[in-house]
Amino acid sequence: MERAGIHAAGSIFASSQNNHSAPGYYILSGDMLLKLFRATGDRRYAEMYKDQSHNVVQYAGAPHNPLRQRSGTATERVQVSDWEGTSTGQHDPNDSNMAWETLIALSCLENPGIYLHTDDDTCLVMDHVEAKVVKRDTSGVTLSITNPTHHDASVSIFAESATQAKKPLGWGAHDKWPKTPVKAGQTTTVVVAPDGRLR
Repeated sequence: MERAGIHAAGSIFASSQNNHSAPGYYILSGDMLLKLFRATGDRRYAEMYKDQSHNVVQYAGAPHNPLRQRSGTATERVQVSDWEGTSTGQHDPNDSNMAWETLIALSCLENPGIYLHTDDDTCLVMDHVEAKVVKRDTSGVTLSITNPTHHDASVSIFAESATQAKKPLGWGAHDKWPKTPVKAGQTTTVVVAPDGRLR
């Protein structure tokens, strides 16, 4: 895990007895934390949600990931220590579990890359991109989005007003979030209209 550059903040302790940490909630994307943040405005939920969204994809098999031998597989074992019965732990690059593969797929699908309020300074970046608000006016919010990774991204943006955030988020809300492409190593600018659409 050290060689892979894994940052385990946002992983979830499966058991406090054996100190085993897992990629996230069992077969859940963690979007309930976004729903709690929307309902309460408590930024602690938002920060926890951001940590978990960033954390989970690190364990998915990909050509650039030394943890996995096969693309699409996922390990459930994030932190290996006394669970192994030794102080060193071990990791099997061939193990996989469909529950954690499902968790990663749902996290990528149900969590917005960027969550934005159109009428206050709320801007949460969940994807592995960097984003900042360049301008806010009556026409909308101008965002500058930089992709520092080596992979092209398609970033979903969930934008709403603070008043709209008080309404519960329904099933399949992610289907309506517009996406913007950001090439690897590049920066793009997008205008988010007050109704959440991109220009």
